[in-house]
Amino acid sequence: MKSPIYLGAVFFAALMALWVVKLRQEAKILPRKPPVQQSQQNEQKIVLPSLGIVSGVPAVAAQGRNVPQEVKASAEMRTKALAPGLVLKKVEYASKWRAHRALIYDQKGKDTRKYAIGDLLPHGNLLVGIKEQSIDILVGDAELVRLSIDAVPRSLTDFSEGRGSLPKRKAAKLSQEFIQVAHQAVADTLQSDPQSVQAAIDALIEAGDPAVEILVQYMDSRKEVWPHSYAFPTGSDGLRRPQNQGALILCILEAVTGKSFGDPTVAEDLPEVLALWEEWWGL
Repeated sequence: MKSPIYLGAVFFAALMALWVVKLRQEAKILPRKPPVQQSQQNEQKIVLPSLGIVSGVPAVAAQGRNVPQEVKASAEMRTKALAPGLVLKKVEYASKWRAHRALIYDQKGKDTRKYAIGDLLPHGNLLVGIKEQSIDILVGDAELVRLSIDAVPRSLTDFSEGRGSLPKRKAAKLSQEFIQVAHQAVADTLQSDPQSVQAAIDALIEAGDPAVEILVQYMDSRKEVWPHSYAFPTGSDGLRRPQNQGALILCILEAVTGKSFGDPTVAEDLPEVLALWEEWWGL
């Protein structure tokens, strides 16, 4: 006969077995939630905006190209030729054109640096000329702009409108009257009256591109001009003092074409400057 302790232990084990079976049956009835993975938790944190609240300019093809923002900004600046985003603060004018320096402030980058002729400026601009009180820059490879100290920038040449950088070899159908008046204006640059010389300078600059064909014939003239400081043209910033007629003609050509190959008023630089102008014209 089994002892009471043994019978009690068997009875307790039977109760526990029934209890476990009951729990398993209840578990089959209740719905079970799948375990939440870590990746699902992360995805639940991402909230996408609805289409109605997305703001901004829709993307276009040009914005999708691999074009640096600086280049885009430069192209946009060109459409506002009188605001290239740069300010001329100071000019360090040396005896040699290679030593000229321009202190330029970048309004966008809030940076001020010195640049030499041929240096690449912020936003894709190029410094192509330095004068005593102004500089010439190529903006967006499409427009030549003159920056002066404490003055409004001035557009010199807009190449996007078909006015290429190459010289116009033959002006179409120049009248004999125009040719005679142009040659007479060149002759008047040798007058002993500074006012008459200035009037001739203004007339030749006002004549524009058609006068270039006539002006290049006098680039190498060594005839003396009346010693005086002249403007190119009247009302422009800075005065220049050419030593001879050839240097004066080169100053006029700079004003007409927007080009500069150095300062023709510096005697020691004049031969090199003249050679570069002759090469440009094809002489």
